[in-house]
Amino acid sequence: MAESPGRDFVSHCSGALVWWLEDDIELCQLMQPRLCAPGWQLRIFHSPETMLAALEKGEHPDLLLLDRRLRRHEGTQVLRDLRLEGRNFPVLMLSGLDSPTDRIVGLEQGAQDYLVKPFHARELLLRCEQLLLSERRATISPSTEKETIQLGDVLFHPHEGVLERPGAANVTLTRGERILLLALCRAP
Repeated sequence: MAESPGRDFVSHCSGALVWWLEDDIELCQLMQPRLCAPGWQLRIFHSPETMLAALEKGEHPDLLLLDRRLRRHEGTQVLRDLRLEGRNFPVLMLSGLDSPTDRIVGLEQGAQDYLVKPFHARELLLRCEQLLLSERRATISPSTEKETIQLGDVLFHPHEGVLERPGAANVTLTRGERILLLALCRAP
């Protein structure tokens, strides 16, 4: 990681929950103060299993920083599995692999951005900020977490992105589908 000052960085997303799945403990220790300085809540995971356990408890990040090459796992596979489960939070993939093919594979698996190591701390902060801002702009938040919208015999739970129909399996929407359906429901 190239050195770059981060103290003067001001975030418009203070309080955002940023998760980082990274097995390089030294890099995490170096970057932790910089990622917390903008007021973000940083949670670091050193293995996919611990992160998946947090997700199973119902927790989720506003942004996930994901290492492409973990010790026993491939970050692209972790991301593919997250997307198949319907996890739609933005992901910034970090990697020492910098060929166009490597970047394309990361993006094809569902990452919104891809940053090559070594990186400048300020560039990481700016990319995180842009992803957090774009997520806030794209999300049309329901008035409460328990809000439901009746669509004929289907119940739409916007906060969860789930469609529920009696006698049928629930359908989990992608982030884009959820946002579009909510926008259509609010402004038919």
